[in-house]
Amino acid sequence: YKDIPSDVEDALLSIEDIRYYEHPGVDIKAIARAGYVLVKNKGEIKQGGSTITQQLVKLKFLTLEKSYERKLEEVIIAYNLEKKFNKTEILEFYLNMINYGNGAYGIESASQIYFSKSAKDLTLSQVAFLTGVPNNPTLYSPINNFDNALKRRNLILSKMLEYGKITESEYSLAIKEEIVLDLTESKYEPDSYDVSFIISSASKEIMKQND
Repeated sequence: YKDIPSDVEDALLSIEDIRYYEHPGVDIKAIARAGYVLVKNKGEIKQGGSTITQQLVKLKFLTLEKSYERKLEEVIIAYNLEKKFNKTEILEFYLNMINYGNGAYGIESASQIYFSKSAKDLTLSQVAFLTGVPNNPTLYSPINNFDNALKRRNLILSKMLEYGKITESEYSLAIKEEIVLDLTESKYEPDSYDVSFIISSASKEIMKQND
């Protein structure tokens, strides 16, 4: 956790779970908003209301199926997960497991694959760019859907500004920064996927030891 840049956490929470440190694994307010949208759209699931903890539960325990039964399971397990692990541990697990597409599991792997640098050396703009990918690694693929990924970056930066995570000047510089991928050929060797997948799997095993 100590090696994860603060901008990575700020960007993630701004777009996914701004009340992360306030809720017990389940955000009732977010669920209520999702319920309102559900009714408004006549039963079509448009907004999940999932916290970071719930998303971690989906990665480790459940399928990505959208159903009322699976959502209930997700809520119960998330609540219990926060009894076993603290907020820092959950964020650490999440940021080492999440899929950033193209064989990148975890923020460090994503940083190396897309920018050929360590996560600690990313600019604010690059952090926001990568943070948007896991929401839908296909739709926001930096390689195949660059424009979508860029729009997602802009949304995340605006959320960071809205929630006071960055200043106006930081936002202005980041939004203007050109994103240039550094996709060196070595990043696509089989080892790249293998190593990042092993890191993701190892994180899951560490969690299992504490179940």
